[in-house]
Amino acid sequence: MQFGSNLHSDFAQGLLRVVIHKARNLAPEERYEKFSPYVRVTCGDVHHTSKAIDNGGLNPIWEADNSYEFVLEGKESTILIEVYDKNILKDTLLGKTELLNLTDVISQANGKEQWIRLGRGDMTEIGVGEVCITFQYLPPITFVVEEIRSLVDKDVKPYIEATLGTFNTSTTALDSGIFKWESGNLLKLNLRGVDLQNDEVVVTGKYKGLLSDTVFGRTLIPVRDVVRPQTKQWYGLIDSAGRKTGEVYIASFYHLE
Repeated sequence: MQFGSNLHSDFAQGLLRVVIHKARNLAPEERYEKFSPYVRVTCGDVHHTSKAIDNGGLNPIWEADNSYEFVLEGKESTILIEVYDKNILKDTLLGKTELLNLTDVISQANGKEQWIRLGRGDMTEIGVGEVCITFQYLPPITFVVEEIRSLVDKDVKPYIEATLGTFNTSTTALDSGIFKWESGNLLKLNLRGVDLQNDEVVVTGKYKGLLSDTVFGRTLIPVRDVVRPQTKQWYGLIDSAGRKTGEVYIASFYHLE
């Protein structure tokens, strides 16, 4: 089964979460007494493989380790879903589907279960079963760092670094005596592996140095507070001794399509 064209740029830099729930009416070319099906999901150059359901039959259900995340970069054009029967010598393809228009998939079925027909070969042979999948798109959190004030040290070149999970990004450094950003202040944080309710964005203020940079303060922003259409406010930066060393004004945006 095939659909349309490339991934729209609006979805670039976001996170695509794919959840495999179950399959039904799988129709293998050869019948055996036992089937141990598993699913392989490929998006771009990345693939994930589920655990095989031992003796799961032709209507298997995946209840654990069935959620996979793909960081989108705008170049991905397809997502390939394959269902195999695990064998000792060689695994057998039971059915597959290739979705070519990820924009339509994300827009029309975001967070909802859907049944997709499977085929074999060059996809001319269809009707060999269906797989139930949820697609969910999580856009990046966008921070616009606009201004900094109340710095203890004035003759410095400050910049802001934002960290979420394993993802890290930073603004450009301001020249000494300048406290507003005109460019280089747009930060995008990917949500891969992030707990939307409990994780925090670490915002760190640093001074640019000749040999090494110096941390002058930090603040923690709960992800749940910025996963909203728009938030703008001043955040206090605190040093390791608990002293307030400055404030940064950040506008955050999060648009769930």
